[in-house]
Amino acid sequence: MVLISELESAYNDQQESFKTRDKGIERAMPDKPGITGYIDIISGIRRCGKSTYMCQLATLIEGDISFFTFEDSRVFGFDVDDFPKLLHC
Repeated sequence: MVLISELESAYNDQQESFKTRDKGIERAMPDKPGITGYIDIISGIRRCGKSTYMCQLATLIEGDISFFTFEDSRVFGFDVDDFPKLLHC
């Protein structure tokens, strides 16, 4: 179980970090990425560039982008019952 204050702190810090993140080497990107408008998943093996790719896609998409990683030590112990708390962040 994770406190909502810990989730909010982790979320806010991660959002700021995501916005200032190094965009890496530019890749050939589609004019209109295949983003559905709700939730999309980028998957791959460890250290293949998923987060960097997402950061690059975010520059092409208009609107709000949310980024949250569960590898943050403040959210260790996150449980299925904690998902509704993310809506408050």
